[in-house]
Formats: sequence, structure tokens, C-alpha cells
Amino acid sequence: MRASLLLRILVFVAILAGMCESAVYGKDPQTSHEVIAAIAYRASTFVDWPVTDSTTFVFGVIGDQTSFGAIQRACDGKQICNRIVSVIRLQDTSEARKCNAIFVDESETEKLPSALAYTKGLPILTLSDIPSAVERGAMIGLFVADNRVRFSVNIKQSKASKLKLSSRLVQLAKSVIGTN
Repeated sequence: MRASLLLRILVFVAILAGMCESAVYGKDPQTSHEVIAAIAYRASTFVDWPVTDSTTFVFGVIGDQTSFGAIQRACDGKQICNRIVSVIRLQDTSEARKCNAIFVDESETEKLPSALAYTKGLPILTLSDIPSAVERGAMIGLFVADNRVRFSVNIKQSKASKLKLSSRLVQLAKSVIGTN
């Protein structure tokens, strides 16, 4: 069990490091979306999820077709918490309540407050690439620093939603909010 967890962490670190080091954000928008989507998926695997009878993990996307497609490809055929991932495009932020995780794309900045309000206190992981999304209440924020995709985490929000972010994920974060 410990060896399996250690292997997962090492694989995650290697993948994350490779993505962050090889992806130059902004030079190729398609590649940038793919990198963000892959990191969003991998980060979701480092969360202690509540026990459920469901066999499907619903990953909602509030964003344009490019971000939806990228997350769909990143999750294709994969599992989170031993559940098959189903990616859906949310037309309205109220639909976020039927998801286990949501990603709010920068193209939908005005919808972030509403999405966070609908998911507040629920065990729904909130991720976004909107600048200062974590400071505004998202649990994981993806951003660019030194032409690399990085991420920050909001521990206070994850705890309020009864989700525990892996200590390894927190250690890899560029910044951590709400540790007190």
C-alpha cells in the first residue's frame, strides 16, 4: 500500500515537473490548454474523496470548447478514486452541484463567483486558471510563472468542503493559502 502511494506520488511529481518545465504558456494556446487540463486531472487524483456508491466521477467544465476538449482528452479512459471520469460541459453554474470537480476556464471569469457560491461547503473540488482564483475561493488555481504552468492551493476552502488535499500536492504548490 505504501509503495503504491509512493509510486503514485513519484509519477505525479515527474509528470507535473515535465509538464511545467516543457510547456511554455502562451506560445501555443492548444498546448497550454492541454497542460492545464493534464495538471487539473492529476491534481484531482491527490484528493481524499468522500466515500460514495457512485461508479462515476463527474468533472464539470465551465469554459469554451477548447478547455472542455482539453480536459476531456486529459481524463479520457481514466479514473479518480476508483471511479470512471465523465467530463461534462456545464451550461449554467447551478449545474456544478452535480459534479465532483469543476474547472472554471479563464474565458468564463464572470462565472467564477457564482460557481463558487453553488459549490460552497460541498465536497466539490474547484479548479481554475483565472488569475487570483484561489484568493477568490477556488481550491486549486493554475497560473503562469516564468513561462511555466504552476499551481496554488487554498487549504481553507478545501477543508470547508470536507476535502483533504494530499500533503504532497500542497508541498508542490507554488503558494498555499489558508494554512492557519
